[in-house]
Amino acid sequence: MNYISPTPVSPPPTMSLTKGLCGLTNIGNTCYGNATLQALRHQVDLTIYILQDQHKENIKTKKPSEKTTLVESYGDLVKAMWTGSDPIVKTRDFWAKMIPAASKVGFEQFAMAIPHDSHEFLMFLLDQIHEGLAEEVTMTIKPSVSQPEVLQALTYWKKTFEKTYSPMVELLFLLRRKSVVCSTCKNESVSWEHRNTTELCVKKSDTPIDLIDLMTDDCKGEDIDEYHCLKCPTRGKATVTYGYWRLGNWVIITLKRNENSGRKINTHVNIPSVINFGKVFHGNSEETSATADYELFSTIEHHGVSGGGHYTAHARHPVTGKWIFYDDERTHAVDDVRINHSTYTVMYRKKVALMSDLD
Repeated sequence: MNYISPTPVSPPPTMSLTKGLCGLTNIGNTCYGNATLQALRHQVDLTIYILQDQHKENIKTKKPSEKTTLVESYGDLVKAMWTGSDPIVKTRDFWAKMIPAASKVGFEQFAMAIPHDSHEFLMFLLDQIHEGLAEEVTMTIKPSVSQPEVLQALTYWKKTFEKTYSPMVELLFLLRRKSVVCSTCKNESVSWEHRNTTELCVKKSDTPIDLIDLMTDDCKGEDIDEYHCLKCPTRGKATVTYGYWRLGNWVIITLKRNENSGRKINTHVNIPSVINFGKVFHGNSEETSATADYELFSTIEHHGVSGGGHYTAHARHPVTGKWIFYDDERTHAVDDVRINHSTYTVMYRKKVALMSDLD
């Protein structure tokens, strides 16, 4: 089985300067999905995997299910968008395959033609792609690994993904180190967690905040009461903190802006075009992603209030490097990506030279 390479690759010649500039039909409050699909299909590693039909080779080995049907349907949609000539691509067939898959795993709400949350749809679709392509593999930890926490991290990774490994694992999943320190005896308990996206809560502020500082604040965690320390006779206080351990080639961050009342928090978050996440990594990590630069390639915007509004997207063409604005059926080139209080989800890819930079 050929998996998506963990090393960034340049787009193939089949992605020409003019291909891919197309909108998507809105079949009834589906702007949340259209914006998400436009952002996703500009992730060039996954898109190349699909354009080369590797997802179909994977699916052939599996028993047909709603998940595999959805993966194939997503692949068909991506192909139509990147290789076709229609300025507007029809989406009805994709939604017809998506709704049964969603209903199967508790997302029946997507069957209703009402506004939905693009982040919720994104999480559902990423999980379906991963699970639809997943299979059992053999993972071996090299005997040369001696650093205790490196061994712990690799052991957790193996236990988590050895029976459910897909191309999405190396491409997208991140690993974080969770530390809980007892306030009484200072004993530290370390555990691990994996995710395919990062969600950050934006707080009210009169001044802009940098994305990396927002991530740093999130890693500070919280103080907790009634902690059961294994070395103390009674429960007490403890401090929880996090440190990133590894990132994939693809980093997705969603900015949660809604208060409990439903009102939107309009604090401006500075989203750099190129970012290094080393500041939020734990010092013991030996992963190369701790020193890599990542480049912004797409955003999803939410205009309006919680429970309603409209979704659009910006994406960087993988061949020309030019930014494109997507609003359902409408699409046009823009001078640069728009970053403001409507920016909801941002996607980064490990930096690699574009074809247009290789002259």
